[in-house]
Amino acid sequence: MSYPTTDDLNRWLQQAMLGLSGEVQQRIREELEDHYLSSLSHHQHEGESDMEARQNALIELGDAKDAQRAFHDAHGSKWQYLLAGILSMVIPLILAVTLLVEPEYLFREGPSMSSLVGIWYLLMFLPVVLPVLYVIYCGYGLLKYRFHLTLERWRIGLFVAGMLVFCLPDCLDGLWIIVTGHAFFTEPYMAGVLTVQQVVGFAGSFLISAGLLAMSYRIRHLPFSLYGMRVALIVSASIWGFSQVCMTLLNVFPDLAASTTQVFFLGVALPLMTFCVCLGWMFIKAAFMGQIPLPIPDIRRTDAVV
Repeated sequence: MSYPTTDDLNRWLQQAMLGLSGEVQQRIREELEDHYLSSLSHHQHEGESDMEARQNALIELGDAKDAQRAFHDAHGSKWQYLLAGILSMVIPLILAVTLLVEPEYLFREGPSMSSLVGIWYLLMFLPVVLPVLYVIYCGYGLLKYRFHLTLERWRIGLFVAGMLVFCLPDCLDGLWIIVTGHAFFTEPYMAGVLTVQQVVGFAGSFLISAGLLAMSYRIRHLPFSLYGMRVALIVSASIWGFSQVCMTLLNVFPDLAASTTQVFFLGVALPLMTFCVCLGWMFIKAAFMGQIPLPIPDIRRTDAVV
């Protein structure tokens, strides 16, 4: 059997501290060496041989790559989380611009412009999807490496699938416009197509809501407060899911709706803005290790776990 040596410990430390600044590396190295020596002494007092004690002490340090990601999260992720926080807060604005811009006016210049309109519909949600995926990536890392909570892939996959399904009708519109040009808007079966698209859009919204609620349910078991934002995130995600149910009912029974604008604001815009602002503020607090003031209380509030 091959037992670890001092060189093995040095290689482990080198891998674990890769990418950190010299000052941070020195501080972490001292702490890890103290931890290693303390563990080594404990195993020796338990009657283990020197080689066995070194092996077990090194095993207790864990996987070097996992340690590297955890150290990077704690000491090198400030700008990453700041960007995630800013993107979270502006996602509703990007989505509003995406949905409100109507490129059909390009047809006034002639059918030759239909390809541009098709490309617009094909790619219109890309400025929304890419920031959302980045925010999910940062959130997954924050939960796993700072709070030691892993989100199962199916929870994230449910949300991502919902986004893709929600974007699908417009992407297909784009492809169809590129192929058929201006004739797309004059086809006699357009009413049926629009109905199908609406159903697909509702399905995407439900999947998004289910993904948010599934992730919120997992976060509920977290013993820490996510910098005081845990309750706010869970409540806002629940409001979003409930609002989508109400929106669907109002589309099925339009007589219940007093105003389309009011329904959209209360059913989509307000819950989405609430959730994204809470999410963005959580990332901003994470960037500063929870050391900035927080106006929202939380149950069992706990500051950063490093």
